[in-house]
Amino acid sequence: MKKTFTLTPAQALVIGVLLGLLLTSVWYAYRSNQSGNVVQQLQQDLITVQRQLQHEQAEADGLRSQLLVSESTVSGLQAQLQKSQLETSEVAERLAFYEKLLPASPSSGLNIRAFDVELQGRIVRYRIVLQRAFTAHQSFEGSIYFTAQGRQDGKAVTDVRLEVAHDTRQTDQAVNEQQSEDLTTIELKFDQFSRNVGWLSLPDDFELEALTVHVKEGQTLRASQKFVL
Repeated sequence: MKKTFTLTPAQALVIGVLLGLLLTSVWYAYRSNQSGNVVQQLQQDLITVQRQLQHEQAEADGLRSQLLVSESTVSGLQAQLQKSQLETSEVAERLAFYEKLLPASPSSGLNIRAFDVELQGRIVRYRIVLQRAFTAHQSFEGSIYFTAQGRQDGKAVTDVRLEVAHDTRQTDQAVNEQQSEDLTTIELKFDQFSRNVGWLSLPDDFELEALTVHVKEGQTLRASQKFVL
């Protein structure tokens, strides 16, 4: 007679618990394995992103350096351009002042090659270029003075001798210029050319209309020229 094996309720419960523990262990092992793979992949992705970020940062730093160099170059070029424009303006002014310079004829002896006047408030700024004939062998020794034409106290006046503003006389031959006791006279000594720059004082209530420069050698008037404002 065949015997049948029958589990008791207690045995069935124990076997069920064991199977449950086994399945739980298998499931956790599977999940742990998957989690480890995911973490590893995430770490690799993070490393890749960090490397890419470093590369992009390096490129950004390079571009920033180039930009700073470019800005510095532009600033330098702008400063150089401004300096060149200023020098060009000064050269153009000098050129305009000297462009009429021509060799003086032997018979003329002394010539006023340029005479410019600029009114600055109660002060008159003048510039004069004198030239002697190239055949002259001795230095010129003489003087210049200025007479003004205009209106004063509502009346027309002429031949008003102007005084030189204090400590403003300038010449190319400054070492040869001598101070005169007469504040309206500037004494000169030069060979061929003389460039004179200075300032004159206007009398009170005087409205300047024209200025004339006179060049004398001793008591002889050698040249004169009028500038109308």
